[in-house]
Amino acid sequence: MARLKSHGIELDRREYPTYRVAVMSDGNIMRDSGSGWKLWRKIKPGVDINKYAQESRAKYDSHPAVIDAYIKAIKEAVSIQYRAILHRAVQLMPTDPDGVFSEVNEFHFDSIVDLSDCVTLCRLYQEWQRLVSSNDQEIAE
Repeated sequence: MARLKSHGIELDRREYPTYRVAVMSDGNIMRDSGSGWKLWRKIKPGVDINKYAQESRAKYDSHPAVIDAYIKAIKEAVSIQYRAILHRAVQLMPTDPDGVFSEVNEFHFDSIVDLSDCVTLCRLYQEWQRLVSSNDQEIAE
């Protein structure tokens, strides 16, 4: 497991439904999917890392507000280690929040997610998918 401090200054951090990414000043891009920060990618030599961080932030900020709402809701619902499980369940059953609730909580002694969070996430995911299909463009997940 890598430590962020050992890679210099954090230039940018972005949140996604199942992981988070940090762009570091030494040219490394770190990713945390719930098991700690790990080296994910490296910037090619000769590329201006500050410019890359600004451009990737601008691209990230240009996505629709419903995606921000979905990411915020999934962050509030579960810790990062369970986001992938919850996100996959929502993707598979966006019209069945009760099914998402049952699937995610089935193999755990403690309840990982509340039913109200599942309802919110399913509603936001459906809005996201309607937006994608209405714009006929692919929005990165």
